[in-house]
Amino acid sequence: MSRNMQYDRHITIFSPEGKLYQMEYAFAAIRLPGDTTIGVRGKDTVCLITTKKVQDKLVDATSMSRMYRITPSIGCCATGRLPDARALIYKSRQIAAEFQFDNGFEIPVRHLANEVANYNQLFTQHAYKRVPGVSLLFCSVDDELGPRLYMVDPAGACYGYHAISTGAKEQEGMSALEKMIKETREKQQEKEKQSQETDKKTAASTRLDLDEKGTVEFAIEALQKVLGVDFKSNQVEVAVVTKNNLRFSVLSEQKIDAYLTAISEKD
Repeated sequence: MSRNMQYDRHITIFSPEGKLYQMEYAFAAIRLPGDTTIGVRGKDTVCLITTKKVQDKLVDATSMSRMYRITPSIGCCATGRLPDARALIYKSRQIAAEFQFDNGFEIPVRHLANEVANYNQLFTQHAYKRVPGVSLLFCSVDDELGPRLYMVDPAGACYGYHAISTGAKEQEGMSALEKMIKETREKQQEKEKQSQETDKKTAASTRLDLDEKGTVEFAIEALQKVLGVDFKSNQVEVAVVTKNNLRFSVLSEQKIDAYLTAISEKD
């Protein structure tokens, strides 16, 4: 361990084992606040859900949020250190505004996610800036590709997902999502009576053929399974963007309560 202490203090120097220790610490910082975030992509909807923890009873809960609107149709959920998140949200909005000014149309969500990832990755090669301890989930409904969901991590990796979990219980979340997606696909196959069209759709991908209501309920159920408890509407934040309503919007506590009631009645 003492041999690796010198590599522990530098962002840009690899250890003999090929590790960047400061990057590993950045990923640990994402889990430190204890929040868990899940993103789910349906056939016409993307839903983001995250836990909401108010550390101090004197804090106004309405002033705390991990959901941000980058453009009217592109939303983002930040998991990890909120001060780092605000800096990246500001940068994301700057990138989006400059793109629209130069090109005359709104930036595609995939391009925005890649640009933010490039920004993050740059500082893994330079020692004059600490990498951010935050992961970002970007979502939108693309004109050509439909619903899109991307995650950008501190190392600068950027991937598209059908469903994703990040935060304190990332591994448990990914396992729960994989299991739930498999069960949902099996139910869809049975419902469609194994038709030829259904075989082509479901055999080739793991995408969820769910509408807005089904996608939101799927995301809420997944978070409930990960946390192992039934939470209240004021303990989570839920945001959606759909083909019918391209504006990224955060659901009110009343709407979340309605979804929670529907899930409990379904069980």
